[in-house]
Formats: sequence, C-alpha cells, structure tokens
Amino acid sequence: MGGVQTDGLIGLYYWGNRVGFTTEIDQGVKDTGLVFSQCKSEWYRRENRQAGAEIWYGTMVNGAIVENNRVTGVIVLTPDGQRGVIRCKVAIDSTGNAELPALAGVETEFITAAELAVQGVGQTPRNLGASYTNTDIGFLDDTDAADLCFFALRSRLSMANNVWDQAQVLNSRERRRMVGAFYMTPLDVVNERTYPDVVVQTFSNFDSHGQTVHEQFFIQDPGHTGMRVNLPYRCFLPKTLEGLLVTGLGISAHRDAMPILRMQPDVQNQGYAAGVAAAMAVKAGVEVRHVDMKALQRHLIEKKILPRDVLTMKDSFPLPDEAFDRAVSVMTNQYQGLSVVLVDYARSIPRLRKAYRAATDPDAKLVYAHVLGMMGEKDGEEELIRKLKSISWDTGWNYRGMGQFNRSVSWVDSYIIALGRCRSTKALPAIIEKTKALTEKSEYSHFRAVAIALEAIGDSAGAPALIQALRLPGLAGHAITMGPKLPVVKNYANREGDWERTECLRELCLGRALYHLKDPEGIGRKTMEAYANDPRGAYATHAKLVLGR
Repeated sequence: MGGVQTDGLIGLYYWGNRVGFTTEIDQGVKDTGLVFSQCKSEWYRRENRQAGAEIWYGTMVNGAIVENNRVTGVIVLTPDGQRGVIRCKVAIDSTGNAELPALAGVETEFITAAELAVQGVGQTPRNLGASYTNTDIGFLDDTDAADLCFFALRSRLSMANNVWDQAQVLNSRERRRMVGAFYMTPLDVVNERTYPDVVVQTFSNFDSHGQTVHEQFFIQDPGHTGMRVNLPYRCFLPKTLEGLLVTGLGISAHRDAMPILRMQPDVQNQGYAAGVAAAMAVKAGVEVRHVDMKALQRHLIEKKILPRDVLTMKDSFPLPDEAFDRAVSVMTNQYQGLSVVLVDYARSIPRLRKAYRAATDPDAKLVYAHVLGMMGEKDGEEELIRKLKSISWDTGWNYRGMGQFNRSVSWVDSYIIALGRCRSTKALPAIIEKTKALTEKSEYSHFRAVAIALEAIGDSAGAPALIQALRLPGLAGHAITMGPKLPVVKNYANREGDWERTECLRELCLGRALYHLKDPEGIGRKTMEAYANDPRGAYATHAKLVLGR
C-alpha cells in the first residue's frame, strides 16, 4: 500500500506542500516505527481497517462497467483466479496510470510519435533498514506489462552482487494521463493561475528528470525555484463521464506541468480531497462533478489542506489586454513576459509583430524574432538566420535524469527549433550547415534541435545531412534485442543510465526525422524498425507510433 512511497522505497519527501492530511500521515508513520517506507504501508493498512475499508491485495483491475455514461463498477481478477465485478457509486483511480479512464474509453495521453519524452524511471536496491533510496536509470512504458517485467529484470542484473533485494515497485515519474474536464498546462503553472474549484495547492521546483517539450521551456529556464500551484478539482474529473475521479500522476495535466504536481505530500492531499468529494457526492445523491464545492473547500480548510482565501478565488484567465501589452514591452529584458504571450497567440502575435517592426536595437529585434518563430510566425526569420550563421555550436545538453532542473536545450538549439517551428525554408541551408558541423562528441540536444527543425520544415534536401550524422562513429546501433545475455546498466551512481538514454535519443531523433523526409536510403525506417522491436517498451512504443502501427 502506497506504491512508490512504500514498496518503491522512496520513503522520505523531496518537495511538496506538507500540510493537512499529509501531516496526519507523517505523525502516524513516525509513531509506527523507524523504517518509514514500511511503516507508512502499515499505517495505511491499519487506518483503512479501523475505518471499515476492505483491502484486496494482489487484485488486478482489467475492465470498467460503464452504464448511461457513468462508471458503475470495475472488473477484477483476484489472486485465486476469480473474475468478477465490484459495483460502485464512485470509483477513484489512484494508480497514477489512469487505468480506469483508459478502460472506460476516456481520452488519455502518454508516449507519442512526436518525440520520446518521458521522465526517468528507477528501480531501487533494497537495503535492510533503509527508508529512502532513489534511482533514475531508464525509460518505462507503465501500460506495458512486458516492459515492466523486462525493466525489473534488467535492473536486478545491474545491481551489485551484495544488494540484498530490489524494490517490488518501479519508480516511474511520468505515466499515462487522463485528458479531463480541465487540462493544466505549464503556462497555468508559471502564470500562477487561480480557479474557483481549488482543492490542493502543490509546491515543488521543476524536477523534470529529463527533457521538456513545451515551447515555454525551449526559451525560458525553469531553474530551481519552488513554485506553489493551485490545482483545480476539474483535473480529477473526466470531460463527461460520471462516477470517476483520478488522482496522482494520472490527473489531467500536460507532462511538463507534472513535475510541480506529483510530489508525495501533494499526491496524499489529492487522495484525501478526492475521497471526501466522493463521500459527499454519495451522501448527497449527486454526481461527483456536482459536489458542493464550497462545502468541500471549507472542509479542506478545516483540515488545513487549503488556506481560507480559496473560498473567494476566481479564474484569473482570460488575461486582460493590459497583461499582453506589458508582457510584450518587457520581453527584451531576458524574455520576461514569455509565459503570458504564449497563453493566447491570437492576441499576442499582432503585438509582437508591431514591437518587432518598431525595434531598432539588434538584440531586441532578435528576441522578438525568436519568440515569433517559436510561435510559428516567420516575421523575424531573416533575423534568426543571420544570428544562426554568425555563431558556432555552443555547449549543449546530454540526457540527465536525476538532478535535472534547467533547460534541456542551448541557445543555438533554441534558435534552430524556432526556425523549424515557423517552417522557414529560407533557413534550410543554415540548419544543414549546422547539422554537417556535428561530430560524434556533440551533445544530444544539438542533434535533437536539427532533427526537430528539419522534420518540421519537411524538405527532403535535409536528408543527406541527417544521414551523415547517423553515420558518425557511435551514433547508430543502440537498439537492443532479447538474447541470452542482457545489456545492463552497471553503476547507478556513475550515470550510465543517462549515457544510454543519450545515445538512444540521438539515434532516434535523427532516424525519425529522416524517416519523415522521404528517407532516400531507407536508413530512417531501418532505425525505427530496430527500436520497434526493442524489448525496452518505451522506445518500442514510440517507434511503432512513428511507423504508424
């Protein structure tokens, strides 16, 4: 009971808003014993049993009963092989993998064909008496049982011979998410958006455990600063399906928003809020989406999960015109206002165009051109091309899981990505030149940038440069196959898992772009086919999606 925080052996907190129900848990665990990862599991068990709850260990859910657009039961498989239905008035999915929404036909998202962008995963060596051990060595597709098995086997073989055992839960930080009644984006996070239905306030720095994909972070560095985020109740709810709530990693939010939302203290308070909401709905005889929000918030205030000011909160969006005027005016001061202009392209782009035309300072003109390009507009493409031609490759970014907070692209990468996003065919020669200047020692982010740009521009003239890059020593051949001896990540402390992911991602991004650029020699297809047959499920899922399978 408790998953990552108990059997996953991450028994101590990193960030998170340690208030409310979380403080109750913490005191109960402290009173239970010294090994927090195990004592928390026991505290959960005891509290549930004292409250009259049943706990079914080892029971798998493999279906949802949906009647008249509401979940009325779940199909289960018990350890002794029985299969049946548990009827319910409200179901709460706290798997972190949005299992019930997916089984009920609700829209979900996870690995895509666009890029393989997944937060890092670890499996922890079990040391007797340890309350906290944390690792990050690979990628995982939590929806794939074979991948879960393979990751666990490979992890065990990678551990030192003197390790007593391994955790029975894989510590994944990003899983399948529901696309629900409200979909939180990174812009909601960084703009400190408020809502009338806040049920939890989360707190964390941007602990991304890998690369980001949102345009905000292709320009701005999220840094290490902690952010407090209002989480609305609607993130727990499907768009229209009734009788279901979702908490944890499965809530409705963009992957680049999740690092701020997923800390253990906040997930615990999410679970409490969802449980109380479900009980209130059943008692009142209403659908869970129609629960009395102010009554729920007042209870959460009494529980010290929320501050009193949430009772008068309104939605701070849509932003007023003055906010966009100010954001554009301060943009040249280290991209201040970026998170505002990205909120509404229709209102921002005319203002940015006007500012670009009026700018006389070359640096200011470049900033406006850069932002316009990232938003898909070509107004400043000549400015960006001149900049790109005038500079050499800077220090890029190789994949980093544990301890990754800052941007995962360099400034040169960012200019190239912006030219790709605005599909600047004029930039093609300059991007090809930069691609040809890459060596086998170049960082992954540089390969990623040119691949993103060339793929977006879509001109097959970029294919020869991608082929040249794939033929650099050590760039290709990193897909693995099942065999009598598995490649292992031998030393968790020395970041071998980071280097494995760097090598694979460099090859994947080049192969994917080449595959989409008519692939004159079939090298892109061959690359994607190799990864489609890779036993590492996350790589295989992405490659199959690229191939249209």
